[in-house]
Amino acid sequence: MRKGERMRHWLVFFLIPVLSLSCIKSLKEPVNSVVFALKDGRKINVGCNTSECMIMVAGRIILREMYYGKPSEFLTQRHPLPSDIFIVTLHPGDSCPALYRVLDMRGNKPNLTEAFGNCDTIRDIQFDRKREILSVSFDKSYAPHRPSRFVYNTKKLILNSLY
Repeated sequence: MRKGERMRHWLVFFLIPVLSLSCIKSLKEPVNSVVFALKDGRKINVGCNTSECMIMVAGRIILREMYYGKPSEFLTQRHPLPSDIFIVTLHPGDSCPALYRVLDMRGNKPNLTEAFGNCDTIRDIQFDRKREILSVSFDKSYAPHRPSRFVYNTKKLILNSLY
């Protein structure tokens, strides 16, 4: 073995694994993960470590949020929603225990609404398949001054709040 070949073997067997390990540590590799398979063949990967969760589609991170829970609770597919619309649960860390976002996977690219909710748990979800309108209702026990119903028009990609 010549000197140049020994150096190349040293790089392959020693340096590359060390660099890979440092990259994984800096990325905070997920401890738990869940994969959702869509009808069109695309996959949604949800990974969580001890302090944050991220949602990846086609190798791109579309959401990374502070979250202290399981990936199956961070992104959920709830009845009566179509199989390509999901609810994301957020824990903003302030005095509001939970906010939500809608992840709509219909179309060419993922659509993620802004955060909504009144800091309370979801009471009811309705989906009008004909008009393609999603309605999410909340209890008013936690924050009576905030809207208790949010309506998402999936055709126009518009989220409205109602009191």
